[in-house]
Amino acid sequence: MRELLTRPRKTMSLLGAVWPKDYGDTTAERRALAQGAALLDFSPMDWLRLTGSDTASFLQGMVSQDIRRIGLGEARPAWLLDAGGKILFSLHIIHAEAQTFLLQTSPGEAETVSQGLDRFLIMEDVALAQRPSWRCLSLQGPMAEALLAEVNPGDALVYAHDRSGAGGFDLAGEATALASLAEALVQAGAVPTGMAALNGPRIRAFIPWYGVDMKPGVNPVIYGSADRISAEKGCYVGQELVAMTRDRGRPPQLLSLLRGTDPAPAEELALVDGDKPIGAITSATEDDSGAWALATVKYQFVRQPKAVLTDARGGRWTVERTRDEKAT
Repeated sequence: MRELLTRPRKTMSLLGAVWPKDYGDTTAERRALAQGAALLDFSPMDWLRLTGSDTASFLQGMVSQDIRRIGLGEARPAWLLDAGGKILFSLHIIHAEAQTFLLQTSPGEAETVSQGLDRFLIMEDVALAQRPSWRCLSLQGPMAEALLAEVNPGDALVYAHDRSGAGGFDLAGEATALASLAEALVQAGAVPTGMAALNGPRIRAFIPWYGVDMKPGVNPVIYGSADRISAEKGCYVGQELVAMTRDRGRPPQLLSLLRGTDPAPAEELALVDGDKPIGAITSATEDDSGAWALATVKYQFVRQPKAVLTDARGGRWTVERTRDEKAT
């Protein structure tokens, strides 16, 4: 597959696919994310297109997000759950046109998601198709909006999607058109940026990655309710467990943002209470202010503000934030 940007210096594996790790100057890439506009290649993601007069109502009964709240040109994340309320897939749902929604899935998952949705189609006016030729760029950083205003996006679909904590947009469409758009954005000042540079800002901004910090097969309320789970909509697949957990109980763990003084671990690391495991650090980074990490931790250990946790190496971490499991 042809790169939309220049060929990266290094690549990395994530979600079962190969991604650009860096383009040769990580200092410039980090600076672009913090102060300018960084251009990232999210082409490994898969795409589905759903269109028809019943598309909105069909999706409303399938996913955890309230489809009615997604205006034209807007996008929101959602869970597709199994009948028992456990995570099957992470979706990003874009309301592209009247009666048309696009679903961005993790790499290699479009066919499985398509088959799963198709099982529930009976008489609804919904046409479902994969978009294997579609690609995705992400323009991130405080200057992203201003730079985007200088460039004609052509036929690309443009929607807000903050992947870095500093604001940004995704640009999706056919590969040929996106390659030309990428060239124009770079000429306008965007810096080609790899996933290594994005990792630090997104951790500090408490933006988890699916497949790294958020996992399939678990209760989604572990990861909070506000951005993906609607408490105001009607029934959808798996809603019963979600409602019971959020409204009448509590999740077994909560996603948390931790801050530490020891070096950040390079891989997943257990959190312990004495000799008992209580959770795990799933991703970590460090800067001049110390180490930062995302972790899933047993509920009772993170509900106290500024709780102190210990990792399996003996490192100490302070809980800075937790996802709100009851947010609406």
